[in-house]
This record gives sequence, C-alpha cells and structure tokens, in this order.
Amino acid sequence: MYWLGSNKTAKDLKFSFGLATTVILLLIGGLQDVMFFVFWDGGLPPNDVIWWWVPWQHLFGTWTSLMQLAFSIATLSIIVLLWARILGKSVFHTSQKVS
Repeated sequence: MYWLGSNKTAKDLKFSFGLATTVILLLIGGLQDVMFFVFWDGGLPPNDVIWWWVPWQHLFGTWTSLMQLAFSIATLSIIVLLWARILGKSVFHTSQKVS
C-alpha cells in the first residue's frame, strides 16, 4: 500500500520492501506468541512444555519457550539491521571527531 501511494522513487521502493519484509519476519519469528504469553498469560510456559502449534516443532522435533525466545530475538535483530541498512544508518560505526 505504501508503494501505491508513494512517488515511486527508488527510496520508496526500498521503504516498501522494508515494510513488507518486516511484517513477514515478525510473522515467521513468532513474536505474537511471545507477546501473548508475556502480556496476557502472565509469562512464558515452562521450558518443558513443547510448543506444538509452531511449524518449527515439526521441523526440529521439539520447540520450547527458550528456543522461541531466542528465535524471536534473532528475528528482531535481523529487522533492526534491515532498517538500519534501509535508512542508511550504520549500527556498528561510531562517529569520531577529528581535531
């Protein structure tokens, strides 16, 4: 939708790509499950509870709260790096003033 309402420049295309990729990564990363448990259910399930409803359980044979939390943090890190690249900001670069 952003692309359709934009001026259709290269910057708008990058921004549209970033928005779409962010939504997809948030969905894949399962952040909604973590937020549900933390904010509405009072905390993540104990680590011995298998998260049977996530696709990763079928792929790896098991999936626990710690695995999901690590996966969500990794996904959020990728999103931050993506937006830093799109906006042209260096995450690891510190500006040094030359005297």
